[in-house]
Amino acid sequence: MSETKVGNYKVNHKFARQGTIAKLPQEIKILRAETESKGKEFKLPRNIVEIQSNEMWVDVGNRNDEHCRDHHQFKGDDIINNQCAAAVVYNSYNAHQDLLKKFDKTTEEITIVTHSNPDFDAVASTYLMKKIIEDGRLPENIKKLVDYTSRVDTGRMILSPDNYKTAHAVLNAISETEKIMNESDFDRKSQMKMERGLELMDYLIESINKGKEIDSPDLFEDNNPFMEELNLLKEDNKRYKQFLSDNKNIEIGTTILPSSEDCNKVLEVKSLIVKEIPEGIIMFKDWARGDGYIFTSIPMYKDRETQFGDKKLNTNRVFLAVPPDMGVTLSHVGRILEQQECKKEQQLLSKDQQRNGPPRFDWCTNPDPWFDGAPFNFTIVDTCNRGSLMSVEEINQVTKQYLRGLTHGKELPNQKETDRKDSLDATSSMLSNTEDRFPKTRTI
Repeated sequence: MSETKVGNYKVNHKFARQGTIAKLPQEIKILRAETESKGKEFKLPRNIVEIQSNEMWVDVGNRNDEHCRDHHQFKGDDIINNQCAAAVVYNSYNAHQDLLKKFDKTTEEITIVTHSNPDFDAVASTYLMKKIIEDGRLPENIKKLVDYTSRVDTGRMILSPDNYKTAHAVLNAISETEKIMNESDFDRKSQMKMERGLELMDYLIESINKGKEIDSPDLFEDNNPFMEELNLLKEDNKRYKQFLSDNKNIEIGTTILPSSEDCNKVLEVKSLIVKEIPEGIIMFKDWARGDGYIFTSIPMYKDRETQFGDKKLNTNRVFLAVPPDMGVTLSHVGRILEQQECKKEQQLLSKDQQRNGPPRFDWCTNPDPWFDGAPFNFTIVDTCNRGSLMSVEEINQVTKQYLRGLTHGKELPNQKETDRKDSLDATSSMLSNTEDRFPKTRTI
């Protein structure tokens, strides 16, 4: 945790695990009382963290109030104006000014909490919050940065070898700079990336104020402060092409996906399923989208040793995605994978070693399910935060088998505690009976 003097406050930066649920002290007291009333010992689930009185959370926490500005919990129409955490902070500007008035009386230090290995939105939302604390207002033209962040966070940015000098690519490249690569402490890596990312935000605002557009090809002038990151990106597409040239690494083909416009239709799209981790390739998904791959499945880590009580097992993380505004969706894929995760969990872990605690969403039974991408219109699916007990191959097989046997208009069973076994049985049946299950209407 680092400290910098900002206005009348000492501002700290702290990092939480992605997917952390932030709870107020009184909410945790209620959880404790409910648990102890049943004669059980209360243990705070690993992914629930108590919000301290002097903290402001951004882009993590799964709530939107004066202490936390996240966007991952939004549904329906609420998503439209809150497509990223930076937008949530921007839209809550007046509320934070009121909160700072309370802090003036009692607080000397303020801690901004975001998720570890901060992405563009985490840095941008931290930047906005920091400016509110620092200046009591937001910089001129900040809305342009917020709008750009929304485009980045919803996957609407397309990268090409001819135009790799983009703000979001530079932010991603920060993690691959020599100084950060040589740092062994994970939290320190996050802190270093945040510090460099905030420098990038200052550069972007200064450039906008000089009349440049944030997505202009000449945004980064010669001898700009980010030459190391740009030099890394210059060679990145070559590494991507080299990786694709080895067929052992990838599976190229087509995938059937449901239409986001008509639940009675499916579309066949170009797909890229990656079997091995694309080490050292900074913008892999972006290059793939630029090459026309609509559906991508990319492993983020493989066979990571993870402790489950007194047992150690390997876990894996796979990130599934489709671009927005392409007419397709990954609706229900995350929930199918979560149901299979529960089945694997029951096979390998005791009840005490499983993901116990209040359900994060109304369709699951635990606080750390697979992320189904609902706030992003089901265009992304990501592994539960502890990592999946399924192998990368199993994850891809479950996904492909479900999509091959897709039947539109049929809702998945809700995974409530009372019908968890029935849900798993229904899913297993769906995955084992794939023949003759294509919708009659098919758009290609």
